[in-house]
Order: sequence, then C-alpha cells, then structure tokens
Amino acid sequence: MYAIIATGLKIMILFEKAETLSDAKSRGLALRIHYDQWHRKSYTLYDAEWLDHDNTIMNLVELLEASMLATITVKLPAEGEAYGAKEVVASAAVKGYGPLLYDIVMHEEDGLIPDREEVSNKARHVWSNYFHSRTDVEHLKLDNIYDPKTATPVDDAMVHDDVDNVLDYAYVMKNYPSIGALINNDLVIIKKLLEKFDISEEKFDKAFDVASISFFEMKYYR
Repeated sequence: MYAIIATGLKIMILFEKAETLSDAKSRGLALRIHYDQWHRKSYTLYDAEWLDHDNTIMNLVELLEASMLATITVKLPAEGEAYGAKEVVASAAVKGYGPLLYDIVMHEEDGLIPDREEVSNKARHVWSNYFHSRTDVEHLKLDNIYDPKTATPVDDAMVHDDVDNVLDYAYVMKNYPSIGALINNDLVIIKKLLEKFDISEEKFDKAFDVASISFFEMKYYR
C-alpha cells in the first residue's frame, strides 16, 4: 500500500463537491472499465487532468492510486436471476463520488443489486436514497430464492430479510446522459502514460489493478 496523504488530501479538497456527471466532465475526469484478477467487472473514476501533470516523483502505481476518486466492482449474482441486475461486491470512494459512480454503473449494467452478504452504513444510505428519493430509478422487489412467493424465477435472489428492506430490491436507472466523454478521457490519458512509462498495455493494466485494490483498502465503501 502506498501513502498518498498529501496528494489524496489535494484531490479531496478540489473535488469533494463534484457529484454530478456534468461536473465530472468539466473537470476532466475519466472512467476506466476493466476486469480484476477474479474476472469481475470494475469501473474506476479518476482525474485524468491531474494524471497529465508532470508527477516525476511518483511511480506508476502511486500515480494511478492518487488520481482515483471512486471504484465499483460488480458480478452476476451467485444465486437467482435478480431481474438480470449485477451485484455490487465492492465499492470505495472519495466523499461525493460514490453516488455518482453508482449512477453510472447502474445505467451501464442495466440494473444493480446491493451486496448479498454485507453492506456498509454508507452504502446502505446510497440504496435508501435510491429507494425513497430518486424518481428516475425504478426499484424491483427481489423474491427469496429459498422461499419464493412468486412463480416466476426472474425476481429470485438471496435476500437479507423477509420483511421490506431497501437492500432487497433491484435498482434500474431509467435514463442517464452519455458517459462517452469520460471514456474518451481514459483512452487519451492511457495512451500518454504508456508512452511516458514505456510499458505495454498489459503491464499498465496490472499496475491499474494494484492501484485499484490499494485505493479500495484505504477507502472501503461497500
């Protein structure tokens, strides 16, 4: 794990209130969609403009980790169809960026469900907000796969409680603006970094994975 107290503080001060997609675009943020070592799909939001500065005192892993603002990893639920939604199995964020990335991933994956095993208080607040306050998000009740109440298997999943619980719904984003600019920022900055560090894309991907894991361990937000 790398110490990024100074750079991490700098990022938090500059971007703590960047909670909308339009803000993210205007501040040069980038979105990288990649797969971790367990072949789960991960989304990482980071500051591409900051990475483009001349940070000669940092190695690549330190540089990547210091630029990261939020990461979410998803997978198909182990049991049940859950309306085809993906399960959030890990997430971490600098304050203000978790909900933004949740919105992005929910739309891109055509629906999300909370972790079936454990959910932090911060993440529970995100799901509660989707349930109670977000009119642009549809919530679909999950059916206990071990004691189903409906005949169709499409809603089956492991559930936290048989009583009503915001964690026992699939959440689907109805509409969302294009994230093409964030993905393009990723492509542009990655090309520059490959040249700067004179490494292959495969080695870069490994460095990015190491940085993502370290970021998650520091900012655990599942």
